[in-house]
Amino acid sequence: MTYDEAYNHVWRGDAWAAVIAMPNASTNLHRAITNDNTTTYDSTTALTYIWNQAHWPMVAEGYITPSLEEAVDGASSLWIQTYGAALLEATSESNLSSTGIRLLLDGFGSTSVDIQPFPIGVRPFLSTAAMVFPALLEFFFSMALRGASDECGLPRGRLALQRHYLLRGCAMLIFSCLMGISWGLWHEVFHEHSGISGSQFCLIWLTFWMYGIIAFVVYDSATAALPTFLFPPLVLTYIIINVTAAAFPIPLKPAFFHLDYIWPSYNCFELYTTILTHGSTSRVYRNVPVLFGWLIVWIPINLFLNKRRFARDVAQLKEEE
Repeated sequence: MTYDEAYNHVWRGDAWAAVIAMPNASTNLHRAITNDNTTTYDSTTALTYIWNQAHWPMVAEGYITPSLEEAVDGASSLWIQTYGAALLEATSESNLSSTGIRLLLDGFGSTSVDIQPFPIGVRPFLSTAAMVFPALLEFFFSMALRGASDECGLPRGRLALQRHYLLRGCAMLIFSCLMGISWGLWHEVFHEHSGISGSQFCLIWLTFWMYGIIAFVVYDSATAALPTFLFPPLVLTYIIINVTAAAFPIPLKPAFFHLDYIWPSYNCFELYTTILTHGSTSRVYRNVPVLFGWLIVWIPINLFLNKRRFARDVAQLKEEE
């Protein structure tokens, strides 16, 4: 496999990392030793390991890079142990200088190539706490909207039902839109080096706008179908499931937890990293259909449950009159 092929594999997310022996590495080492040209020889050019910090940043930093460094150090140590004695015997019969002998026994090093640095200081919170806040804000908003609807006495006939749908729909879109914008601004506040472009900001905004809409529709359906005392446990369960789904990459989880592919938080986080890395490790072919699938399924359910609740409230109002 060539360097370019390995680079593309890691860029696409087909592999977490790759270690490549660079062309002519052995020849360069031999020339440096025999010609006593050690001043221009750089042992770190022998190997190159390629990784992508933006591909699940905490996993890349906590597991991938330490494993790569350990593998390179182990290979260098094995090379010295395997060929060291033979090389020392060979040097006793040659005119190698002390610098050449030292170069033989130093082994080889490596160069790190990070495809896409991820200079955000709050990396540990991106796939955890950051996924809680949108869902939690939508919970508070849905409760406030339900209380406001009850106070306004919306059940007033069929026209009121249409206005009810319009009011809730507009409020949901506006609040979720503001939440999506705040996510993009939040990234701008905490980045350490370079910011994001206008197109990246808009894509992040649209991604978390959709995430907020999904959360609101689920919560609103629950308020229309369930007793009030069941609502907090349901919301807490929904939030915990979404956070645990996005906290760790699914390919590294046991097979049972591959069900996490269906949860919106995991797909939103993958979209978020894809946007920031200009298309690296893209899973858009899965992320976007999953998110739209949630909307396609839950919006009709929400409309039906709100209509049933509205009819129930109208019947109750007539009985009171």
